[in-house]
Amino acid sequence: MVERETIIIGNKEFQFGQIPVFEKSALFLKIQRVITAGLGNVDKNAKLDGIGIFAAILPNITERELDDIIVPMLAKAQLVSVTDDRKIDSKMAINLCFNDMDDFFEVASEVGKA
Repeated sequence: MVERETIIIGNKEFQFGQIPVFEKSALFLKIQRVITAGLGNVDKNAKLDGIGIFAAILPNITERELDDIIVPMLAKAQLVSVTDDRKIDSKMAINLCFNDMDDFFEVASEVGKA
């Protein structure tokens, strides 16, 4: 059985499982260009947490990356909003569960680094 993690972001509780290593690696290879471009502008001595990393790469994320990488990553992790009793595996589910973009990217960051 896959162990699930629980996080609380904003005023909502979320649960997700770890993505198998090969699938996670494939997703990160797809976003390598975005990560490299975003982190290339960060001070080399800066210590970034998940939010800092997402803030650095956010200007380089397009709708294509959301469709091809972020949404599939959340689906593969079987992300669930416990508060909303909803599986988050589509754009529609994202719209129904998040009112705040910062909360969305914080959750995505936590899923990505798990």
